[in-house]
Amino acid sequence: MRPVQMRAVPLRESAATASVTALADLYRLKAGLSPYHHLDELTIGFDRLKRWVAPLLHEDGTGERLAIVTGPYGAGKTHTLQVARLVAARRGFAVTTMSPDLGQSILAHPQRLISSLIENMECFDGRQWVNAHNLFLQFWADEEARQALLSSLKEVRQEVEPVSTVAREAIGWIRNALATGNVDLLTDYLFGVWLASKANNTATREAAYGLLGLWSQLFRLRCGATGLVVLLDEVETLFRPNVCPSVASRRAAYRAFSGFLGGRIAGIRALWATTPDGLDLLNGEFEWQLGVAVGMQGISRFEDAQGLLSSFRAASIHALPAPSREELVALARNIGTMHREARGPTLRAEVIASEASKMVTSGIASPRVLARAVVSRLEAAWQRVSLTGAAHEITR
Repeated sequence: MRPVQMRAVPLRESAATASVTALADLYRLKAGLSPYHHLDELTIGFDRLKRWVAPLLHEDGTGERLAIVTGPYGAGKTHTLQVARLVAARRGFAVTTMSPDLGQSILAHPQRLISSLIENMECFDGRQWVNAHNLFLQFWADEEARQALLSSLKEVRQEVEPVSTVAREAIGWIRNALATGNVDLLTDYLFGVWLASKANNTATREAAYGLLGLWSQLFRLRCGATGLVVLLDEVETLFRPNVCPSVASRRAAYRAFSGFLGGRIAGIRALWATTPDGLDLLNGEFEWQLGVAVGMQGISRFEDAQGLLSSFRAASIHALPAPSREELVALARNIGTMHREARGPTLRAEVIASEASKMVTSGIASPRVLARAVVSRLEAAWQRVSLTGAAHEITR
């Protein structure tokens, strides 16, 4: 069998920076989390995942608006969303995450969810990651920048509703901030903080949808972002009582999805991750419950249930394949290279490969579990080297 080639770890511009970022990613791997800085080389099937994301990253509206990744727990769904974040940012898109872990029924309450969506929104400007707070600080840095913010909002005011209404309100708050010198009310408005305590009704939901569209446009005007990709992990948790206690709360969540992702707000597309069981449960009621939602009293004209349903029907479903032994061993080798960047020499590459192969033979098939085990083994070896003062690499 031809050996699997994973991406080699590239050289870094600064040894000090390389050590810090490598160490940060090691800690994340040890905690069972996805790395931030070394995704290319610590991802099995990176090019395949790029191809999955590519149809969402269209500029003319002719591509997909929704794609779904499935796989069992530990298969790499969360990691795939991190890859999507990176790929989308490299292609000039802003990204944000929609999490079901923010409290009971949070996905059913757009007015509570919007501040998190804005907080998590970011893009890559070619030099660094820029989030919504960075963007606002740029817009509020001096008088010229503040006038640029006003001009941007006047341009956004020409967008369709509900974005235009939110932009008009924001202009009013900016003028108030300039007159009083108090920026708190403005930031509360722009970041959706004022909505968190509001009741769930048509007006508050429409304000939440408008704010998402507003920030998407601000990222376009300031950073050149082509559009916004919304990442939603663990969709299967919608069917857990602590997240959505009933079918009614899930229906409200689907209605909220139709406002954020139904298609009325330009340039927004989504990638969802779920288990196969979660997808089956979603298939079993999604169309039915969206149909019920359309007939609900108080549904907003901006909650495009039919548009979301069309996107759902057309969505590509990508099942994460089980990694091969060769891919897992190659992943372990790359973790070893990254550990060398962070800590210096410990285990030789052939020792890492041998131990990783034994781990796979013992039944470890999850990249997440393997990565945690390999990092733990490397850290233990590093600690021994540090205590003994040995300068040579450990060979066994």
